[in-house]
Amino acid sequence: MPKLSLARYLPSVIHSFEVQVYVRTRQRLYTSVLLVAVTTYFVPGELSPHIRDFLTLLRFPGCNERDLQPPLPVLLSLLMMEIQVIRRFLECLFISIYGNSVMSVVIYIVGVAYYSAIGLSAISLTHEEIISTDHLYSDLRWYQVLAVLLFIYASWKQNRLGIILAKLRKDKNGKVEDVKHHIPNGNLFEYCSCPHFFMEILIYAAICTVFLWQHEVLNCVFVFVLVNQTLSGLMSHKWYREKFPSYPKNRRAVLPFIL
Repeated sequence: MPKLSLARYLPSVIHSFEVQVYVRTRQRLYTSVLLVAVTTYFVPGELSPHIRDFLTLLRFPGCNERDLQPPLPVLLSLLMMEIQVIRRFLECLFISIYGNSVMSVVIYIVGVAYYSAIGLSAISLTHEEIISTDHLYSDLRWYQVLAVLLFIYASWKQNRLGIILAKLRKDKNGKVEDVKHHIPNGNLFEYCSCPHFFMEILIYAAICTVFLWQHEVLNCVFVFVLVNQTLSGLMSHKWYREKFPSYPKNRRAVLPFIL
């Protein structure tokens, strides 16, 4: 993918090895948040004053009772985030092949803060109640089941697309041949330049669907992901067309047949 010119103006850059550390840090943060949530909402008894005060502190000003969400979809969304970040970590270790790209320390810090805030934000808008395991499955709604299925599909498809990109830098024996950029072909790459960005958008859409789009903070997160992935896709698409004169003219940037 092309490097943004902004990177040269930011202090101290980190190379591909630190990307693994970056994703690993995100994974640990999500795991910690998930463990706290499970302990809080599955352990019988009253919520401790410390947990209650912490949740209140995280909520945005003016938050009232109708803004709060049941704990079950919150735990479901946290589990989906946990699976997402673990999958990305494993892909960094065993699938992705990095070139000479760099990551700014500033972007690194902002990214870690952003991803840790997502989990905490999901917890913050939760009713202070204990989940009953007797009614765990009966409390699931049809749209939450659809959201999980969409999440599974988008995650699987994004993994397949990542494998296609990685194979572009390997020979027939599976050894890394070079770290140059090549034109990807096959699967959704026949229709757009960055279908993996489209899958990222679907993943966060699935997380918001768990709440039927009633979680205001995660809705804002989705808008951020939508704008970020769309702009990144448009820039990458432009770069592909400038870099490769033979690049297919019928491909879109992010959304097949649309954008």
